Parts: sequence; structure tokens; C-alpha cells
Amino acid sequence: MPSLATQPIATPPAVPLAQASEPGAPEAKQLSLADAVAAFLKNIEPPQREPKTYDEYRLVLHKFQAHCPKKILAEINRDDLLEFMRHLYSIGNEPYTIRNRIAIVEQVLKLNGITGLLHKRDKPVPVRTIREMYQPEDMEALFKACDPDERVRYMFFLLSGERDKEVRHSSWSDIDFNGQCVRVTAKKQLRFKPKDKEEREIPVPQPLMQLLRLYKARQSGENPHNLVFPTDKGKTDKKFENKLKRLAWRSGLNCGHCKSKYGNRCAEGPHCSKWGLHKFRHTFATASLESNVSIRTLQEWMGHSDIETTMIYLKFVKRKDIAQIIDRGQLGQLAAQFVPAELPTTAPCPDNRPLTPPSSQEATVAGFSSP
Repeated sequence: MPSLATQPIATPPAVPLAQASEPGAPEAKQLSLADAVAAFLKNIEPPQREPKTYDEYRLVLHKFQAHCPKKILAEINRDDLLEFMRHLYSIGNEPYTIRNRIAIVEQVLKLNGITGLLHKRDKPVPVRTIREMYQPEDMEALFKACDPDERVRYMFFLLSGERDKEVRHSSWSDIDFNGQCVRVTAKKQLRFKPKDKEEREIPVPQPLMQLLRLYKARQSGENPHNLVFPTDKGKTDKKFENKLKRLAWRSGLNCGHCKSKYGNRCAEGPHCSKWGLHKFRHTFATASLESNVSIRTLQEWMGHSDIETTMIYLKFVKRKDIAQIIDRGQLGQLAAQFVPAELPTTAPCPDNRPLTPPSSQEATVAGFSSP
């Protein structure tokens, strides 16, 4: 009898993505768009992809299938993709969303040997928006309005920098009270995997550890998965952001001016765009860099696979003395010459610093003489 080491290893049969990979082959010419989409979706069904990702792929491909006049995959051309992009614009999709959705369609085409239909200039270039962060006065007002359980929940978001789904699946085994850190780990029983499939550890301040100890002591009710923030029935809570918006609304913290993409006005209910969970993450990242945490260390804490994603936050790091440097610079001193003399020196600026005209010494150093 041959040893196990010499026995051939059987390999499972591969699941074909489509009927052919060469666009010139006869079967590729006859492959329908519907069959190509079905084969593609079959191969990315969960757990191959996250359920949320799969749902997005299915939605986009079925939209394209319904909108595209071509039924044979090989007949699809650049005009069909451009027309689909125009359709996405017409239903209110933003450039960033359109770019991602057209990339999904291109994946199906590429797996069947069809490439290069779109030029680089055809794809929308999204505007890189400023990462919104909470100001100290926002956070102070929010945490004062919280009850004890709400306070520890949103303090956890702020001081760990974790994503919504990561906080949702945090268990007490992820909290290291002795090491003063929290971890993001996979939970097979809940079908949760960290983004980019990498577990990580994040150090947190001692006050958060103390709040978590008190919170754990008063926690009660069903909790079969030992979650830190379960629902009343012991399940993962998918409504953290809705609860945050309701908290802001009942506490009078809405900005009163914005309107949601569904037309809901924040002046009329819990719909204020000023309050969102991911904003805690942006605030954590920027505050860490301002506290001289290295970009590589922050990358690990944030769970970014690409350091370029982390480096985006460098744009928003402010030197603590930047306002004074600007005020004392030549342009700041030039503008200060035209501040009315009768303006009360106690008039507050947006950052609560008193507005004062420059001293003669400051003006001379800057290269201008004071009036």
C-alpha cells in the first residue's frame, strides 16, 4: 500500500465563471448576458463575498441587465456602458457610486474576455471631499446629552476608531482590561470577518476601560454571543446610527438646515447629516496624527490595507499654533489694519478666541506698520 505522501491529491473540479473565456470562440459569441450574470453571481455567493457586497453586485448587474438592450454578451459595446452610466446619473447616483458600479459590470465582461470598452476619460472622477470631524464642542454637547449606556457606546466609537460593523460584533473577549486595548477579531458564529481579513489591536485610554467596567457590571438580559453592545434580545445591533440621530434630535443638537437624500429635513426630525458613526472614525484618525502617532501605526489601528488611505488624514492635521502663525503673518497683519477700531475686543471669533488688533511690535515684525 503506498504511503500517504506518495498518493496523488485529488483536486475539486473548478466552477466555470462562464461558458468561454475567449471572445472569438463560437460559444462566447452565443453566451447571453443573463447567463454570464448568473454564472458570475453564483461564484461570489456568500461566504465567498460578504452578504452586503453580494447584494450590491446583484443589484447592479440586474440593473444593467434590465437596462441594456443587448442580450448577447459579445454584442455589448462602449455605447451600452456609457448609456448605463447616464442612467445611473439620472436616478441620482453620485460619481463615486457610478465609478464603482460600472467597475462591477466590467468585471463580468473581463471574465469573459471582453476588455477595454471604456476609455479612462469615460469614467467619472469623484471629488475628494473633506473628511468631516467632530469639533470638541460637538462631542462635549453629545456626551452630556447621553445616558450612561449611550455615553459608553459612542465613546467606544470615538476612542477606538472602529467601523460600525466592527463595534456591532465586538465581544467582551475583545476587551483587554489589563492590556488597555480592544481587538477586532473574526466571529465565525456570527459570520463576521474583519475588513481585508485582518484582525487588529487598538490601544485605548484608561477612562474608556473604566467606563466599560461599569457598563459590564450593570449589563443584563440575553447575550448568547457575549456581545459588548447587544440588542435587548442579545443580537447584533444594526441601529447605532439611527439611535445617534435620535439622540441628537431629542437633545436639540441638529444643525436645523440640512436635508437627507430622501428629502427628510433635520429641522423636522432625527435626520441631521451632522451626526454619523463614521465621523467618529475620522475624528479618531485626525486626533491620533495630531498627537504624533506615526502614519504606519495609525494604519494598523484603522485596519487600512493601503497606507494611501490612511495618508488622506494628513491633509486635515492642524498644527496647534497654526492660527497664531497665520494671524502674525504678513497677510494676516494686512487684513488686521482694516478691522474697525470700535469693534469690541470681547467679540468672539468662531473658535472662541477674542478678536484683537495687532500690536505695533507684531506689525513691525510682519513687515507692516500699524495704523
